[in-house]
Amino acid sequence: MHRGKRWQGCTTDQSARVSSSKDMRFGRCWNDRRTSRPQGYKRCHEKGRQCGVAALELALLLPILLLLCTLAVEMGHVYWVQGSLQIIAREGAQGLSRAQAATFGAGMSAVKQQMQQDLDNAGLTGNAAVQIQLSCLDSTFAALGSGSWCTPGGSAPADAALAYVQAQVTLSVPSPGAWMPFYTVLTNGSSMVLTGEGVYPYGT
Repeated sequence: MHRGKRWQGCTTDQSARVSSSKDMRFGRCWNDRRTSRPQGYKRCHEKGRQCGVAALELALLLPILLLLCTLAVEMGHVYWVQGSLQIIAREGAQGLSRAQAATFGAGMSAVKQQMQQDLDNAGLTGNAAVQIQLSCLDSTFAALGSGSWCTPGGSAPADAALAYVQAQVTLSVPSPGAWMPFYTVLTNGSSMVLTGEGVYPYGT
């Protein structure tokens, strides 16, 4: 019996329960199974309030992280729409640059119809604010076609001064974060205008 002796490495409570050397296993104090606790419980108990603080921090930061992730996804969608508009406008201008001078108005109609079809295929025509504009430019990039020849469906031949053709697509989309209650108050608006533009020399 080793009464009153505190074994090395043992707590006071453990030393009181040690009555013989057989209670020592591998040089360490042996805890009764009745007093044992799960490892996670011991870890949290040893750290005191740190586990509760970590849970509170997660609860406070999680909404902010979700908000940032959502805004990042929305910004990615905006960039994708902008790129799609740019591609459609560039292809429209390229197609219009190959239109025949004698039937230029009919060529404009075909190009505009194709651009509208491309917008439909890209899923961008759900917004009524989509606008397609085709323009005729001279060698100084000044606008031409004050007459009826530079309009879709026009019957007059193209003007000899025609040097460049331009296609422009404009679309109004909700701004990233427009769904937030306080967004309109902060930005004085809830939409943004995206524009795609393409210019090609006529006859190429």
